[in-house]
Amino acid sequence: MFIQSLLNIKYHELERRMFFRTLIVSIAAILLYIVYDIWVGNFNEKLYSGFFGLVLYSSCLLITINVKNLKTVIYFNTVIFISSIFGSFFTMNGFKGAFALDLLNLYLCIGLMTSGTSRKYIIAATFILTAIFCYIQFNHSYLISDIREGDSYFVSLAFMLLRFFLTLGLGLSVKEELENEKNIISKMNVDLFLKNEEIKEINTKLEILVEIRTKEIVSKNQQLMEFAYFNAHNIRGPLARMLGLIYVLKKSKVGLDELPEYIENLDQSSKDLDKMIQKINSILEEGLTNPRQNLN
Repeated sequence: MFIQSLLNIKYHELERRMFFRTLIVSIAAILLYIVYDIWVGNFNEKLYSGFFGLVLYSSCLLITINVKNLKTVIYFNTVIFISSIFGSFFTMNGFKGAFALDLLNLYLCIGLMTSGTSRKYIIAATFILTAIFCYIQFNHSYLISDIREGDSYFVSLAFMLLRFFLTLGLGLSVKEELENEKNIISKMNVDLFLKNEEIKEINTKLEILVEIRTKEIVSKNQQLMEFAYFNAHNIRGPLARMLGLIYVLKKSKVGLDELPEYIENLDQSSKDLDKMIQKINSILEEGLTNPRQNLN
């Protein structure tokens, strides 16, 4: 889940950078038109429309840089691009002027750079706008004017080539960005694989350690059971004999001639008990694992 969230963040950063570069291309083309109009003295609607477009795209650029919500950025880009496409289509000779078609292509690039529902809406809007404009171009061409009709063919060709190279530069930069992100994601996958291998190795060691500890615990439990068995069958015997002799001495009248025999039996039982206790101590000190065999 964490890795997936990280990849989503990285992808949104990539989308934002692509928006930024797309807007830079559009602003560069508008600036070149403005410089040309000022240079040739076109202080008319051509220049005014250029400045209006510059303000629109500059505002959209600031939104792209500063707004954190990517959906908001996509929304404002969409509004600006569709407004510019309509404006350029009806004032710059429709698709014959090619500028509206350029903007449609850039807008389609934005759609391809996005993901999810945003991509579907933008691609659908691009095809719908293209169909509407084609219909107007062929059936209602009187609605279309050309404020740049006075430009020479050389200027139109120069700006066409310039727009082509700007768009080509955008495509190459997109490719470079995608390759960089691909390399980053590939490196993340390698790091993730190495971490998984490391975790597997740690788990294997833990399993071995648990198995060793389990065997030790089983062995200790076996020792306890053996000692319990030994206590019940070996130590209990001498002790019971001693207690029995003492009870007889207390409760019965033992003659002096019988007393040495009782004392001898008590002595022997105490020696047997001492011997067993010494064996237990020896086993505990040496750590033997089969007390039943060693205590018999």
